[in-house]
Formats: sequence, C-alpha cells, structure tokens
Amino acid sequence: MRAPSYWAPYPPPKPEEFPPPEAHEPFDASERNNIFNQKISREWDPEKIINTDRPDFTDVLPTVGKHVWQTESGTAFRHRVGEGYSFNRTSVPETTLRLGVSDHFELRIKWDSFMFSQRTGTANGGTNEGKSAYGSDFLVGFKWLAVPQAGWLPGHTFLGTLTSRIGTGGPAQTLIQPGVNWVYGWQINKWMVLRGSTGVEIVIVTPQHRLVDGVETLQPSSARTVFDLHQSVVTYLQVVKRLGMYLEWFSFYDHGAERTHQHNGGVGFYIYLTPNIQIDLRGGGTIVGTHNEVFTGAGISFRGKYKYKKRKN
Repeated sequence: MRAPSYWAPYPPPKPEEFPPPEAHEPFDASERNNIFNQKISREWDPEKIINTDRPDFTDVLPTVGKHVWQTESGTAFRHRVGEGYSFNRTSVPETTLRLGVSDHFELRIKWDSFMFSQRTGTANGGTNEGKSAYGSDFLVGFKWLAVPQAGWLPGHTFLGTLTSRIGTGGPAQTLIQPGVNWVYGWQINKWMVLRGSTGVEIVIVTPQHRLVDGVETLQPSSARTVFDLHQSVVTYLQVVKRLGMYLEWFSFYDHGAERTHQHNGGVGFYIYLTPNIQIDLRGGGTIVGTHNEVFTGAGISFRGKYKYKKRKN
C-alpha cells in the first residue's frame, strides 16, 4: 500500500538555497578581546595584568604567582552617622605586601597603618567625642588557590590571617586574633569575572585606658569577643585596555559589637598605567544597616619579579 504523500519525507533543500556559512576567523590565542570586542595584546590580557585585592572588599581568586612581589597601598575616608553621634576616619597608607612562593600560594603582610578619627556626640558604647590618632591592624597570613577554575566549575581560594591590633587610643587591641576567608568565582570570559567571599574574624575587645573629663578610666568595662562574619559578591569588567571597573555588594554581621549588621554597595575603577602598575578609585555606602556610612578611597599598586637562588649544599 502506498503511503499518503503528506507522510513522505520533506525533500532535501538544494545546495544553492542554503549556502554554507562563511568560514570563521581563525582563533589566535595571542590576542584577546575586551568588552567592545577590540583586540588587545597578550600582555594586556585581564588574566595577565596586575590583579589586586584592593580597592574592593572581595579578594581576587588568583595569587600573584611564583617569585612575584606585589605592593598595594592607598588611603580611605569613612563617614558614619549613628544614634546621637557622627564619626569620621581616615586611614593611610593601607599597605599590603604579597610574595608568591609558588604558582598557587603566597605569603602576605598587611598594615592599615595610621588612622585619624574624629567623633561628635557619644556612641551607645560610651565612646566620647573628640579626635584621636592611632596605629591599626598588623596582619600576617597566606593565600592559597586550592582549586583552579575548570570550565564552569568555580575556582576556590582560601586565606588565613593572624591579626595583631597594635594601636592604642582607638579600637585597636594588642591580642593575636585569627580569621579565615573563602573566595570563589568564575572567569566568565576574558573581560568579565564574577566572584564572592565568605569569612569570619574573631575580635577580642579588651578594656582600654581613656580620659573622661580628665579621669583615666577603662572602656568598655569588661572584655568581650566579637565574631565578625562577612559576605560579598562582586563583578569585574575590563572596559578597555587601560580601564577596568567593579560593582560590589558586601555585608557584615557582628555578634557582640556596636555595628550588628550592615549591607553596603560599592563601585570602583582600575586605571592601568602599565600591565604592572595600577591606580584605583572607589566609593560607596550603606544600603541597609544599623548605621549609615559613606566611604571613598584611592590607591596605587606595583608588581615585579624577585630573584630566588637555591642554596648549594
């Protein structure tokens, strides 16, 4: 029995009706495209240029690399308004030194250096108005790229820190306090990165000597431990060869501190003078929180190679 004609297979198209697409331009691994699809040379590849942990809150995934040193410095200004008081703080020079031991492991030293603060009114914790200058956190630690990105499987980096709050006259303390941070994310393409971080720091707040109406007293009256949890998400874009930018959300959840929770938004720019020298700018403020803050800052970073010689037996 002959099958109905409407069941018959559709006749194949003639070659001239659907000509084959033009051949694609061959891929050149030495060239990369930016956000505007403009080609850039290998030295300006976003994965090859200087990659800093500042000025955004979220650390980057990669380490600096084997036998590479990197310095990151800058200044920051923060203005906070709370219940019955306002607080301004300037920190300089926020210096970090990073030394690459291997391709996936680095050692780190960080010092926020000097902080200059001015408070008007009295906070709930009893801190009185006035001006003060003090040294701040001194941090030693490491950064380990534990799992490099594999396709759509994200990369994972871990940071461990020991912080000594060496200053006096401010919130700095003189105890060694640990912290850990987990960074994860994707290099989506050559000009776009999405990453996040989750971490905790243990801050032990001990009584400090302060002058109140000319009388030395201890504030707060008893020691307490603060668990500072933080979470963040950031996206990085390399706009053109010498300009990058980021958009970020980051939050704090402090158990036992004056600031109990706070959600912030930030934006910043990276200006690449060379593939190894970067200037950064940032700004942002509170979205939701127990205190309202705005912040701004700027910095400069350098990268280079250091010589390493094996000791002969």
